[in-house]
Amino acid sequence: MAQVIMIIQNPTLKDLVSVNLNTYLGAQIIPRNTAAEAIALMEILPSVDLIITDGKVAKEDTAKDIWKACKKNKLDTGMVVLGECPEDIRKDVQWVENALDWEKVVDSASRVLGITLDDLKKKLRPEYAVVPLDYFYSLPSSPCDVFIRIKGPENEYQFLKRIHAGESFDQTVLERYKSQGLLNLYIPKEMRDNFAVFLSNILIQKLEEGLVKDQEDYTIIGQTFDLARMEIVAQGLNRTTIQLADTVISSISETAVRSKTMGPVLQKILGSKTGFLYQNAQLTTMVAYHILKGLGKDSEELKIKIAYAAFFCDVALLEREDLAQFDSYQEFDQAVSENKIKKSDFEVLKNHPLEGAVFIRKNPEAPIDVDLIIRQHHGDPKGSGFSHEHYDEILEVSRIFILAESFARRVLSYRKGEGNPRPVILDMREKFSQVKSMAPLVVALEKSLKNSQES
Repeated sequence: MAQVIMIIQNPTLKDLVSVNLNTYLGAQIIPRNTAAEAIALMEILPSVDLIITDGKVAKEDTAKDIWKACKKNKLDTGMVVLGECPEDIRKDVQWVENALDWEKVVDSASRVLGITLDDLKKKLRPEYAVVPLDYFYSLPSSPCDVFIRIKGPENEYQFLKRIHAGESFDQTVLERYKSQGLLNLYIPKEMRDNFAVFLSNILIQKLEEGLVKDQEDYTIIGQTFDLARMEIVAQGLNRTTIQLADTVISSISETAVRSKTMGPVLQKILGSKTGFLYQNAQLTTMVAYHILKGLGKDSEELKIKIAYAAFFCDVALLEREDLAQFDSYQEFDQAVSENKIKKSDFEVLKNHPLEGAVFIRKNPEAPIDVDLIIRQHHGDPKGSGFSHEHYDEILEVSRIFILAESFARRVLSYRKGEGNPRPVILDMREKFSQVKSMAPLVVALEKSLKNSQES
């Protein structure tokens, strides 16, 4: 689809040209008001095919200013100039002297774009899937066309192709997008699965081949974690998404096993460019492994169950990281009183353990009892909200998970500046030591942390 920047002041002419170019040439029209606006867009979108512009807009030498910018940046962009046109640029542009002759404007545009009569058919608008900009930093190229989204006329969005399938792209382009507030890119919806597989293969390859530094290790796992959860929620559990999830879970588990001491690893996880859900899952897994070690139950079977549970426990809150951060009803009520969250969100928070448990049951490769850990991970055996009254009724591994996740949440809350930082193990003592079935777990965690610091 050709991309055309249009600067036409006459509204009737503008509509006639736009409709005809879109309908008969299949062109995508990007309206702008001045040369400065057009040039600014071309700095991030140098692949514009054509510019149709009035020769002058008010006191601005619109056509000549754009022509100079194209020359300066060595852009091979066609131009159609309406009305007044400086003589020294006429050799490089299509000049339509009668600015109201819309048919000649459309004909001139078709010649510049190289579109013949056989091509004059209406194009269907594709649907797009959003992909966070950060994912592209790990890619040398894209398996599909990639678009940026800008607001067009009447508050409708337009999607402009920026990266072609198979094309290598300069990473500095991504930084330019980010500096201009573009945090997401877009791909054709039908290519979402292919893109996910392509990206996940590259991310996993980097991890397996050790092509990144330790600090970046966690960022890459976090990117893959987010991608996997996004695809699972969008597509459900199929062969591709199960394989992707298993790989991420394995990476979470392996990095937790490699963590002999907490301090340096915490800094790496907290310093990674990742979201709360990944950081919580990685920290929960790591802390749970320390508890298992302190209990003398350092088995591979329990480790993989915990890593699975950490990945899937908040799957129902993928779009609600704000809800996933609560560790009690009291925290939720306080946020409601401070107008940080709506009271109507209570049911979503309350029921997400059960929803996660139901979801994981659909994965035939999930370890036995992972669904129970997820259902019980806020203390209620039925998966309905937080409870400190039923710990004796739930699995020991679920209690281990509860303690580990509570520890992780407290670390993350301190990081955000909430509360007065102090050794997190003291918080765990206050919260759990009076609960008969939890007290030994707190002791085991404290013992393991102490041993790891001394070794």
